[in-house]
Amino acid sequence: HADPTIVRTAPGTIATGFTILLAWHRYRRRGRAIALRPGSDLAVGLVAGVATGLVGMAGPPPLIYLMLGGAPMTMLRATLIGFFAVIYAVTLAADIVFVGVDRVTWLTALSLLPLVWIGGRIGLRVGDRLGEAAAAALALAVLGAAGLYTLAATAHAALW
Repeated sequence: HADPTIVRTAPGTIATGFTILLAWHRYRRRGRAIALRPGSDLAVGLVAGVATGLVGMAGPPPLIYLMLGGAPMTMLRATLIGFFAVIYAVTLAADIVFVGVDRVTWLTALSLLPLVWIGGRIGLRVGDRLGEAAAAALALAVLGAAGLYTLAATAHAALW
C-alpha cells in the first residue's frame, strides 16, 4: 500500500547518501567507523534481504557495512561474491515456489549467463590487479552510480 515513488526513492537516496559518507570517511577521516560484529552482520543481512525483496538491490547494505568497518577490499570482494551467490539462489528458490518463473524469464537468464561468465572472468583479472585505493574508488563509483541511476529512474517513472 506504499507509494511506489517513495519506495523507489528511498534506496536511491540511501545509496547516494552513503556513497558521499563513505567517500568522506575514506578520504578525510581514515580508519574504521564501525566495528564488524556477528550481530551486526546478521542485521545487515536482514536489511539486504529486505532490500532485495523491495527493489532487487541486495549489494549496497553489505558493501556499506564492510567499507565502514574498514574491511580490506579483497575481503569485501570475496564476501560480496559469496553473499550474492547465496542471496540470489534463495531469492530464485522463493520465486519458484511462491510466484513461479515463466519461460521467457528462464530463457532471458540463460541467454545472459555467458555474459555473466565473461564479466566475472574479466572482473577477477582486473580485481587481482587493483590496489586497495583503486578498488575502493571503484566500489564507491559503482555504489554512487547505482544510487543515482535509481533516483533518475524513479524521477523518470514519476514524470511519465
